[in-house]
Amino acid sequence: MGEHLVGRSWLPLGEGFRHGLAASLVGWSLHGGAKFLGYNMLREELHDVLPWGPSNTYLFASLTAETVATLLLAPFHTCEVKLVSDPLFAPSLIAALLKIIRLSGVRGLFAGLPVLLLRQLVAGFCKFHLFEKCARASFNYLEPGYAKDRKIKRYHRVAGVLFSSLVTSAVCAIVSNPFDVIYTHIAASPSPLSVLDVYAQVGLTGLFAGVGYRVASTTLNNFFIWVYYDLFKELIAM
Repeated sequence: MGEHLVGRSWLPLGEGFRHGLAASLVGWSLHGGAKFLGYNMLREELHDVLPWGPSNTYLFASLTAETVATLLLAPFHTCEVKLVSDPLFAPSLIAALLKIIRLSGVRGLFAGLPVLLLRQLVAGFCKFHLFEKCARASFNYLEPGYAKDRKIKRYHRVAGVLFSSLVTSAVCAIVSNPFDVIYTHIAASPSPLSVLDVYAQVGLTGLFAGVGYRVASTTLNNFFIWVYYDLFKELIAM
């Protein structure tokens, strides 16, 4: 998110990032917990219920979990954008929440929600559906008998997860970048903005501003997330 606000006078001081840290920690912790827990619960519960096959069931589970998780994230993400773009907006997360409600009502906490939801659904599709497909293909390639007995050497599993996380993260970062740019402008603006307003400001090329940084940071971040996720999944035999 911060890469789309480069050039603000406060950036060298780092005050915005410090102020937005609490909002980021709370919001993304709630989002991550709801998403991963919801996805795995729905995936297992719906696997034998829906007649769609495993891939479509996983897709439905991931999109449903992502929708619920994004609703939990939205208020804190709005505060994060406000605090990063303007460190003087409020002295704390609680103060930011109360100020937004006072100025714009509860609706203000969900500014740009449709764009944020689209961004997260696109990311959720990539992170779960694409990852599962890449991981299975990698495991079958590295361990020919994996499709039958689901057994794989540890180093083959790590290599498969690494490859899958790299592909998934890069694709996810590129396709979701325009939504991130639009959402950041809407949430940071002191006055209401529409998608067309943002597009008029930044243009087509502006929708991909910071995409290189986003690919690099998302790839590194998601690699550790997916290694932990896959090992945890193996540990509890999901």
